[in-house]
Amino acid sequence: MRIAVIVPAAGASARYTAAGGLRSKLDEDLGGKPVIQRTVELFTKHDDVAQITYGRVDAGRGEVTKVRIHTVHTLSGHLCNLSTKTVH
Repeated sequence: MRIAVIVPAAGASARYTAAGGLRSKLDEDLGGKPVIQRTVELFTKHDDVAQITYGRVDAGRGEVTKVRIHTVHTLSGHLCNLSTKTVH
């Protein structure tokens, strides 16, 4: 059975940056790699995962200006394709 994974990560990190974070939580370093990279890599290692989708928010002056939706396609545990769609 092939499955799709949706990573609910499209928040603007407003509370995190308000508390002193310098960038999105998704971009923070975790053992030498960004958090989002580590998350996606975990799912690409599973043969049953055909697709991984996650969103990224661009925020300006506290308002969301656009959302970028990234879709990672995998085959037999290997990354095959990455596509990005921007929604305004």
